[in-house]
Amino acid sequence: MMTHIRCTSVKVSWGLLAGVLLGCWLIGPATGAAGVPVPTRADTSAATYPDQKPNDVLEIVDRGTATPAALLESMAMLLDQKAPTQAWLGLQPPAMLPLARMQLELASQLGAKTKSVAELVQAKIGRMEAGMVSSGQGGVQAGWELELHQQMAQIARNGKVDWAKVKITEKGDKAEAAIVSSGSSILLAKVGGKWYLGEGEGHDTLSKDINGNKEMTSALLKLLEQVEQKVKSGQMTKANFIQEYTKLVNQNMGLGRK
Repeated sequence: MMTHIRCTSVKVSWGLLAGVLLGCWLIGPATGAAGVPVPTRADTSAATYPDQKPNDVLEIVDRGTATPAALLESMAMLLDQKAPTQAWLGLQPPAMLPLARMQLELASQLGAKTKSVAELVQAKIGRMEAGMVSSGQGGVQAGWELELHQQMAQIARNGKVDWAKVKITEKGDKAEAAIVSSGSSILLAKVGGKWYLGEGEGHDTLSKDINGNKEMTSALLKLLEQVEQKVKSGQMTKANFIQEYTKLVNQNMGLGRK
């Protein structure tokens, strides 16, 4: 049976860590192609994206729409606005809300720990090294979101859908938006009179990706714990930080990690 690789992306810049593999792990038989990593966007603050409320991280605005076309238009706008994951999670149907909140909770835990360790590294070692740590503060971006971003980038520009590049086929409470150039599609579903993201074979989804998200977050938290311990004990210094950090990243994030 064929084994595929599903990827998520960690919002980091590991440019100094040559040869380190992040964001991918082997999984069992996949139901479709992996979400292809695309350049991750910069984090967007509550000041520029009002739906994101830092004091209530689990609040998710329902983004269901009256028609499949309106849902695609909403996604095109989110892509143009470089909207945070919290906004994209509003495209999920109501039944997925617990998993959506779980994804945000994982990101919140990782963000808090990253901030704490980065502050320690800056105080004890230096600003550049702290930047290497803090670049992961945005958390893990799941495969379903990466795939959706890539697909929308093919059919939307400046917040508008190019309807010559996508064809919507609607059948009852299900719809499929087929992308002309790639042959891939976005599945949609009608729930309670509104259209949301759907699920189906061959597509990354929140429910399929949540365990990988948890695994990746756990690995990153373990990495941060080790960095914290080694900095506090004096084992990581200005002189050896990059070497030791690279080693820890490979141990925790590489294909051979335990």
